[in-house]
Amino acid sequence: MEELLLMLQGIQPLSAGLDAHLREKIGPRRFPKGSYLLSVGEIAGDILFLSRGLVGSCSPVGRRQVWNWFMKEGDICISVRSFLRQRPSVDAIVALEDCECWGVTHAELEEVYRLYPEFNLHGRIITGEYYCRSEERHEFKHNRTPEYRYEYIMTTEPELVARVPRKYLASFLDVSVRTLGGIKKLYSKNKRH
Repeated sequence: MEELLLMLQGIQPLSAGLDAHLREKIGPRRFPKGSYLLSVGEIAGDILFLSRGLVGSCSPVGRRQVWNWFMKEGDICISVRSFLRQRPSVDAIVALEDCECWGVTHAELEEVYRLYPEFNLHGRIITGEYYCRSEERHEFKHNRTPEYRYEYIMTTEPELVARVPRKYLASFLDVSVRTLGGIKKLYSKNKRH
């Protein structure tokens, strides 16, 4: 929990009352590899801070699963529309590794906002950051070649390439596993020169 509180403190120092309230409300959540943090059609009840592990979001498109994003340690994990609107999710969130998280329910978060208006700043900053990440993913997936997208991931988050299963990474890049193999080889060859 301490890394979450440090992240919040980095946005704006927490008052003693807010700090104590958060310590009382934030609880641990554990998800073994392969388990669902959220299933399609389920209403997202929790907002989670990922302290250990890796998760991915996927959506059914026809007969296949399309991988939308991946989150790792230090990230806030949420199905935004489902959590904020309290409506059934159109995506699933899956533990790709054993995960340890800290979280609060939707009702608990709303209570924090009501009791501690200062926390609204934290919420605004975090929401803004993740909205920007969503926009970046949209641009990344729709306005770039697979080769560019792979190079971008290798530049910004190379550990994802090592941690995310190959078939999920290929889906995220919108290529086949075989094409991903070719992109990786080309990338390695260009890096050596």
